[in-house]
Amino acid sequence: MSRTHLPRSREDFWVFEEQLRSFQAVQLTVKPLAEVARLQSQMARLRQINSGVLALAEELSKGTIEKQLAKSDFEPRLEALLRMANGEDPMKE
Repeated sequence: MSRTHLPRSREDFWVFEEQLRSFQAVQLTVKPLAEVARLQSQMARLRQINSGVLALAEELSKGTIEKQLAKSDFEPRLEALLRMANGEDPMKE
């Protein structure tokens, strides 16, 4: 599978997985069958990594600069004071 054929989003994964399943349905020699098995393993790994990346992106989106800029001047100051009152680092988000 060349780089240009890699799934661009998790919604595309099923296409590649279905293609690999169809390869298993035909009579393959040992070497191509091993490659199909390797690619299926890589797809499982890609799903796992993709889920981790999306979870991280979700977590990072909670503290984006756009969200901070959307707040009034009062809100960040109040949040910092509340963090200080709780014994936390006031600069931490």
